[in-house]
Amino acid sequence: MRARIHDAVGPRWTRLVLPLFALAVMGADVTISRGLGPGVFVGFALLVLAGPLLGRHAPRRVELELGSGFVRVRRAGLLTQTIDAKGISGASTTSSRNGVTVAIARRDRPDHPILIEVESEADADALRDRLGVGHFGAGELSFHAAAKPEEKWLLVVRAIAALCALLEAMLLVVAPDKPFVGLFYVVAFSLGLGALVLSHRRQISNHGRLTLDERGIHYGFHGAALETIPFETVEHVRDALEGVVLVTRSGREIVLPVDVVRHSRHGMSHAELAHAIEQISAASRRAQGEIAPGPDFSAGREIARREVEPQAWVSRLDAAARMLSEGTQYRGTALVEADLWRMVESPDAPADLRAGAARVLVSSDPIHATRIESVLETVRDEGLEKRIRVMLEPDAEAAGEELAALERLERAERRIE
Repeated sequence: MRARIHDAVGPRWTRLVLPLFALAVMGADVTISRGLGPGVFVGFALLVLAGPLLGRHAPRRVELELGSGFVRVRRAGLLTQTIDAKGISGASTTSSRNGVTVAIARRDRPDHPILIEVESEADADALRDRLGVGHFGAGELSFHAAAKPEEKWLLVVRAIAALCALLEAMLLVVAPDKPFVGLFYVVAFSLGLGALVLSHRRQISNHGRLTLDERGIHYGFHGAALETIPFETVEHVRDALEGVVLVTRSGREIVLPVDVVRHSRHGMSHAELAHAIEQISAASRRAQGEIAPGPDFSAGREIARREVEPQAWVSRLDAAARMLSEGTQYRGTALVEADLWRMVESPDAPADLRAGAARVLVSSDPIHATRIESVLETVRDEGLEKRIRVMLEPDAEAAGEELAALERLERAERRIE
């Protein structure tokens, strides 16, 4: 599948190559010269400037290989990677100028979602299916939308520290015995280490953080806690010079500052900004009833759980499975295998309905267990995965007992929390 990927930070190893190379240069020089030689200061200058030099990866054309529970990004150079379904913390889909964009947040770098732009809705459906993402997304997407006020002068401090380190290295080469050697030593290390510490603090702060999840829009600035704006209160959203402007149903305008960037990782690209605005607009319309609430799973009402005791539910599911295998109606309703698969495979379906449909399918024909196992590769909810695995137990009595034990454990964990 052909696609275009926007991945600001790329795989973690691409961010570590330059800092590790700088540290290697410093370590080698200390080992060889048995002291602070020119290589230490050259390496330190590279370490201080590593972040700004790396910047943001440019978008590029790639090939996607879709597998069971994963998507492999190929022919992508430094952005070559495998996205695992269980390693996703959030995802959403919006229409874009060139097709459909699927945004994916990885657990190992949640503040820089990957945007994958595909040509059609069918391609987007295939991509979401392999990653276990529902029609309306999953989890949360978070962006560092705006830089902190000190971001620009922090870059200047980095540059001064690197310059001082390079001057110190040059002096050690051309005039090692002169008394002014060491003049830039303190300045370089003091400013450089200070800049690295402040940069890390910026990454873990809430300032300029824009987060979108099922509850609404969350934004933090000036060190304050994240403010939540429910989707149902948003009447209109638009892009402006100062950032994202939300107009509430009461007429209030809320401005979320955004820095649109090309090279820096601290801000949002045009593609990220367009995706966030489209997602806010769609979620607001859905919350206000202008967009259909989601897929219809009414075909599963006869297998939905109504019993308090797990054993009784499992017995009823097995009865439905026998009817399905015989091709007869269950309680006046003909169960359709295609509907059951849609329930099992759809992340939008209720958890008990997915587990129940899995039980009916595997009880009607054990060969279905293989396909259900592939579905489990895309399930991120550990509780749901355990439920479905319990339902794969051939013995009805054993399945009921295991399900009861699992539910007792879940209740105990909730009481502890």
